[in-house]
Amino acid sequence: MKIAKICRGAANVWFILVGISIFISTIGLFLKAPSFWAGLKEWQRIWSPYNLWNFLFTIAVASPGIGLWLLSQKLESRAIKKELKKE
Repeated sequence: MKIAKICRGAANVWFILVGISIFISTIGLFLKAPSFWAGLKEWQRIWSPYNLWNFLFTIAVASPGIGLWLLSQKLESRAIKKELKKE
């Protein structure tokens, strides 16, 4: 159970770091643009649902957090099954 909590905490930290990096890159995108509307246009181009490369990169960056979260779920379910077998 303790390892599951550690994995879940590490996954949460990872997701927070990914979110902060996306937020900081968005701010940088707007600051680099010559105007607000140019920044918005560039943001829409990057985060368009048709921009497959950005989607794949975001999933690749978030995948360690996803893996840690799934591992914590699996460890918790195993611990619950062991407790039920003891009773």
